[in-house]
Amino acid sequence: MKPLKLADMVLGQYEGYTFDPDVPDGSSTETFAQAAMQIDNSRWRGVPFIVKCAKASNERKCEIRVQFEQSPLPYHQGANRNELVLRVQPDEAMYLKTNMKRVGQSGMVTAELDLSYNKRFPDAYVPEAYEKLIHDCFMGEHANFVRNDELRESWKLFDGLLAEMAETRPTPLIYKRGTRGPAQADERLAALGVKRTQDYSGPAKAS
Repeated sequence: MKPLKLADMVLGQYEGYTFDPDVPDGSSTETFAQAAMQIDNSRWRGVPFIVKCAKASNERKCEIRVQFEQSPLPYHQGANRNELVLRVQPDEAMYLKTNMKRVGQSGMVTAELDLSYNKRFPDAYVPEAYEKLIHDCFMGEHANFVRNDELRESWKLFDGLLAEMAETRPTPLIYKRGTRGPAQADERLAALGVKRTQDYSGPAKAS
């Protein structure tokens, strides 16, 4: 994976962040960051790995999305992309978004093959993230913790970016609370070939 540069980033700050009495006026601290990462090998070259985190956004969630390429078949043109979604929180789930023929009608609709934990295992107890880590500490389980060599490799990816940010002090883009973040972030995703799903509501979350 190539080390990150400032050109790979979209940085933002939600409107009103500096109104907090504990935040100094004119603070350039980021509350939104989107990185486009690249793996330089024959299998993954040209495939962007997007990492995004935000405060005061429209949703509170942690998930991994794998978006598949658009089908070249004529009757798939204009359809949503197929996606594999791993939702870590809230309401743990794995589902495959896929296109199917409308039942009894012409045209296609996006549906899903759904494994939502709260539906499949309604009586199961799913611990909170830190609760699980504390339990792993007591049990001597290392699988959910970062190893030293992995941590060193991670810092190689970010060290240059942090130094560049410290030197140039980029001004974050302002975005409104309750939105997806700066509009420039979605524009960057579109330029990378990512297509947002339209007219689709995913698996229902727990009430």
